[in-house]
Amino acid sequence: MNRRVIGLLSLGHLTVDVYAGVLPVLLYLLRPTLHLSYLMIGVASLLFTITSSVIQPIFGYLSDRRHIAELLPIGCVLCAFGICAASLGPSFPVLLLLIAVSGCGSALYHPEGAKTAAFFSGDQRASGMSLFSVGGSIGYACGPGAFLVLHDVVHGFAPYALFAFGLIVAVRLAMACAPLRRGVALHLATRSDVHEPVAWGVVAAVLGIVAIRGWLHMGLVFFLPYWAGKAGAGLSAGAFVSGFLFAGVVGTLAAGPLADRFGPRRVLILSIAPLTPLLFLFLAVQGIPALVVIGITGALVISSFSITVVMAQQLMTKHQGMAAGLSNGFASGIGGLGVLVTGALADHVGLTASFLTLAVLPLPAIWLALSLPASVESALRHVVVEERTLQVAG
Repeated sequence: MNRRVIGLLSLGHLTVDVYAGVLPVLLYLLRPTLHLSYLMIGVASLLFTITSSVIQPIFGYLSDRRHIAELLPIGCVLCAFGICAASLGPSFPVLLLLIAVSGCGSALYHPEGAKTAAFFSGDQRASGMSLFSVGGSIGYACGPGAFLVLHDVVHGFAPYALFAFGLIVAVRLAMACAPLRRGVALHLATRSDVHEPVAWGVVAAVLGIVAIRGWLHMGLVFFLPYWAGKAGAGLSAGAFVSGFLFAGVVGTLAAGPLADRFGPRRVLILSIAPLTPLLFLFLAVQGIPALVVIGITGALVISSFSITVVMAQQLMTKHQGMAAGLSNGFASGIGGLGVLVTGALADHVGLTASFLTLAVLPLPAIWLALSLPASVESALRHVVVEERTLQVAG
């Protein structure tokens, strides 16, 4: 594994997802000045989901055809510009346009970044992808707090400071584009498995797991603050969301090496199986025990993100970028739309019923994981890679 390259790609992933994490806080801050209704906030959030996630396979296809390393810095700049310009408080139509620009930047970065990370991970595919993924997890978790701190400290200069951060990372990625391109070309030239047929049925099962997990993940992130009033016992809503997200960082770092050692299918099943009992337990406890339970839940839910990306890429050896776009973007985005169902249930039958729905979601995911063939279990341990560690300057 080329840790230098993976680290740089993870930094870019962190940068892109910082801006995704800023968006909910930004809409909250802009609500009084732009007179945003809940419906308008929902439209803005849905637009970001569509542009940042659902269209990722399109850019993944482009990445596979052209191997455009420049998509990495361009994606960073678009993410930074869109969110930072939106924070200046334009009209609602302009706000939607800027959110779409930022979302497209995210959709540009993720497939190219995940494809390149896979190529530079050697025979430690899951470990490399976990390091790449953890950057995004940290960025998404830190984004809201970082923006609020900047907003409190430098006030009107916060958007410019946040944009400067994204621009600096984009410049560093731009400096690495040429060697990254050479490294990807060398890797493709030494691989012997790029023409294997795609097992679309197995891919569909993996994407089904990702969609269910996306629904569960986004449902918990969005509705935990509201449940905290019942389960908090003195703890703030932010403590539950932060505990869930930061535990996911730890889980992601642990899951990659475990998948490399014991097999991705086994680790995926073990990450899903305890979720339903844990969520029922969370509904029954309060205070610190509830925080501990939701932290364990976050570690398990988020830890499998990198594993399913690698599984999709291993099943689609000729389409690494599209596989990343499908598993990291499209399926997660579709799963995120399930949050609308959860919200509708909360409005009509109560928050407890909506949480019970989330609690049973892992059950079909377990069935899909168990249906994956044994060949997926050993795929990561027998990747044909002639060039195990590609040395890239810069």
